[in-house]
Amino acid sequence: MKMMIAAFLAVVASLFLASYASALSSSEAGSVVEVLERLVEEHGEPVYYDEEAADEWFELDTEALIPAAGFSRESWRKAYGNSLKGLMASVPEAEFEAVFAGLEDNVTSIQGLTAEQKREAVSDLRAHVDRARALRAEGASHVDALAPYAERLRALTDF
Repeated sequence: MKMMIAAFLAVVASLFLASYASALSSSEAGSVVEVLERLVEEHGEPVYYDEEAADEWFELDTEALIPAAGFSRESWRKAYGNSLKGLMASVPEAEFEAVFAGLEDNVTSIQGLTAEQKREAVSDLRAHVDRARALRAEGASHVDALAPYAERLRALTDF
């Protein structure tokens, strides 16, 4: 029984440490925002979130601002993703949901689509909305670290 309790505590501790290790620090958030401000100014592209966005910014970084800020490609991916998820989580719920309001009606009113195409489009839309909500939920643990930089980061996005 003692071994089971010890094993359980070890698992709980490793999960805690894993989540702590993946948490965004305020200094990382600040560095991400500073680098992105310079890259956006240089390239004129808005900041966005998807699975490849961090790598795309890394490739655009011809001045090596990202490594100079202390990031490897992998740590940049993590900090970039956590910063954008934290930004999504920091947006008030009503404002976040307003982004999606009426989209299904817009899709179903598109002329020239069959009923089946409209159902598929609505299904795809719902999947994207669910993904955005999941990313927002993941970002909740990063809101405090991002808070001092949230407005600056949001200014770099189209949101």
